[in-house]
Amino acid sequence: MFKLTRTAGLMVLILLPTRGIPLGLGEIELRSALNEPLKAEVNLLDVGKMSVNDIVVNLASASEFERLGIDRPFFLTSLQMAVQKTAGGRAVIHLTSAAPVKEPFLDMLLSLSWPEGRMVREYTLLLDPPLLTEETAAPVVAPLAASTTSPSSAPVLLDRNGVAGGPRKTVLTSDENGLSYGPVKRNDTLWSVAEAMRGERPLTISQVMLALVRENPQAFYRGNVNALKAGYVLRIEDVAAIS
Repeated sequence: MFKLTRTAGLMVLILLPTRGIPLGLGEIELRSALNEPLKAEVNLLDVGKMSVNDIVVNLASASEFERLGIDRPFFLTSLQMAVQKTAGGRAVIHLTSAAPVKEPFLDMLLSLSWPEGRMVREYTLLLDPPLLTEETAAPVVAPLAASTTSPSSAPVLLDRNGVAGGPRKTVLTSDENGLSYGPVKRNDTLWSVAEAMRGERPLTISQVMLALVRENPQAFYRGNVNALKAGYVLRIEDVAAIS
């Protein structure tokens, strides 16, 4: 069983297939940690009776990375990708690297092609973040009022201790040392929040993401960076310490 530090990052973008069969890229599961060669598995969706030999996966082109404003480090070009069937009959993509991953966040665009179409999906992988191990993960507070409010209702405002307050508009505030963002909206992602909180500061989005995970573990359901809870106010106490 892998620690929460070895679970996957978040999906930011899906470009729908051009036509035909709705083959898709599903969730990614990391089987390696920081400073280890990459081992990951991506589930393929709606494969049906299609042969894995008809499915081709590659790193997206440099122009696609550039168009979406994503860096394409040389390390990504060394990734090995293979489409295979598991013993249970699932179609998956195995991602591996010979060299260890040195950065805690890894952005990649995967291009999936088959006879009837093509799609591109972006994954942001979080490797070995502090405070998200099985031994040290903070207790998770279940989202409040999730089953009693309609989708159009304002989220319940929760502070960093999971205490409910009144609903309000999402705002980004800063004080002498720190930053706050909240309450989190239902369509917010860790990436989008980090991008907003970074602003014009000389920081990478990855650095801000790591700080958010480290300082607000209770805002992620079951410690999963994909599951950012609506209604929480996220806080970074010391912006200067992020770098």
